[in-house]
Amino acid sequence: LNGLDIKGVKRERLNNVLNDIQKEKSTIRDKVNIATKLFSSIINDEHVANEFPESLAKSMSVHNDASKGPWKITLQPHIFEPFMQYCPDRSLRWNTWQARNQRCSGYGRKDLENSTNIENLRSLRMEQAKALGYDTFVDMSMETKMAGSIDNVLNVLDSLLVNARPMQDVELDSLQKFAAERGFENKLEHWDIPYWQRKQKWSLYNFDENKIREYFPLLKVTNSLFNLCSALFKVQIVERSDTRTWHKDVKFYDIYDDSSNRPIASFYFDPYARQDEKIRVYDDAGWHVSIRNKSSVAGTQPLSALIFNFQAPLEGQQSLLSFKE
Repeated sequence: LNGLDIKGVKRERLNNVLNDIQKEKSTIRDKVNIATKLFSSIINDEHVANEFPESLAKSMSVHNDASKGPWKITLQPHIFEPFMQYCPDRSLRWNTWQARNQRCSGYGRKDLENSTNIENLRSLRMEQAKALGYDTFVDMSMETKMAGSIDNVLNVLDSLLVNARPMQDVELDSLQKFAAERGFENKLEHWDIPYWQRKQKWSLYNFDENKIREYFPLLKVTNSLFNLCSALFKVQIVERSDTRTWHKDVKFYDIYDDSSNRPIASFYFDPYARQDEKIRVYDDAGWHVSIRNKSSVAGTQPLSALIFNFQAPLEGQQSLLSFKE
């Protein structure tokens, strides 16, 4: 897949294609980040904010005071996701949902529109695949995937659809009835479901995500995770306090095994969301960045960064994670 057997002009063209692919991917990410940061909307009505948990109200308050508005809606994940669950105003939920789903589309700023970049990326990937002897980029990608072929992928998706869709329909019907019994007169749309799902869980199971958070303080979760890694892989994860980082909340860890007194790898741990600095592009809570690979020639060990968007701790309290986080 590296095209080591390709020489001459074809090798030069493949290198240019690979560079252009990275540029297009970077451009797409940058545009999404900018579009995410651009949107904001202000809530002045305190009745709307009454249902917000304290952590959300504080994050949204322009005065950093949960009880004092106005409250600012943004598309940052630590605000967007709980806002969609707790906002009682349907028009505000719709406006925010639309803003998020129309990022980088033809409905917004033309300089942030991404469809051209995506088509360029598709074309470049096809050229890369052809140069390496594959019919399509999908065929090339499957070489390194457990699925093995696109047919296997489609068969799994079709099987999931057949088995999961009927239960999804039952759950949506149940949620529609639950909302109707409480005065909701419309058909449930995408921007309604998180709000009514939260209410239904509370009604049926007395389930409150914020109560669940109390069982998962970040320090306890990370210590437990490190202990699990130590037991499974026979390593020790040790914080190093004398390393400079890009923010006061960022920690640095070394990983040791029994073979040496020197670290076999290291990583940065950056846990908290920060306004205008870190934006989660996808629906996961964080991502991994490979900074340096292991090299016996250069004598270097692997170095990575784990970047998350967890809610920063409130005064005198620990950062509490949701079960999903």
